[in-house]
Amino acid sequence: QPLNQIPFLALALDEVSADEVRVVTQKIDAQKQGIILITSMKDGRCSYYLSMSPALKMKRTLKEAQQHLMQTSGVKGGGSGLMIQGSGLVTHEQLVVALKQWIEAE
Repeated sequence: QPLNQIPFLALALDEVSADEVRVVTQKIDAQKQGIILITSMKDGRCSYYLSMSPALKMKRTLKEAQQHLMQTSGVKGGGSGLMIQGSGLVTHEQLVVALKQWIEAE
């Protein structure tokens, strides 16, 4: 669903490894433009991949989104301006709420 006219997809997977989450994110990113958040709960931790299509004309980068997620959700992670990954003791829903706040502030 679009947020501030930015296509946004959030998908939660259960018991999937971080590598599998990365592969799913890359496949979706290759077919859909926008911001994509894929999470997986495994062993009590939430792993996530967040990607942003290069065609999006945003004033901010995903590195800034990562900072926002770290401050609001306590996750740890890193990456590039177009894809970040991380994990923490949070839920998919908490990450979605925090990311929507960041997108809506654009």
